[in-house]
Amino acid sequence: MPTDTEHDRWAAVGGDLADLRTAIAARREAIRQAHAERRCGRETVAAMTALMDGLLRALYRRVGVTGEALDRPGSGCAVVAVGGYGRGELFPASDVD
Repeated sequence: MPTDTEHDRWAAVGGDLADLRTAIAARREAIRQAHAERRCGRETVAAMTALMDGLLRALYRRVGVTGEALDRPGSGCAVVAVGGYGRGELFPASDVD
């Protein structure tokens, strides 16, 4: 589960696709720099996973799923993570599709 800060970061990004891409690139660069300076691989993978968790949660809310429906079965929408991301191991060069 992403931190409140990670979720707030994405919730604050405007609806424009260019703004979203810019924000993603900036966050990925911050994670890369932190890794180069002091992080071990596990911290970097956890940060990448939190980035995607927060981003997907914010996008999920933007399509109108909020409050209790966000985590309630039968809300009509689901996001399923598999592979490395599903295991909470999103590497910097990993993709999500």
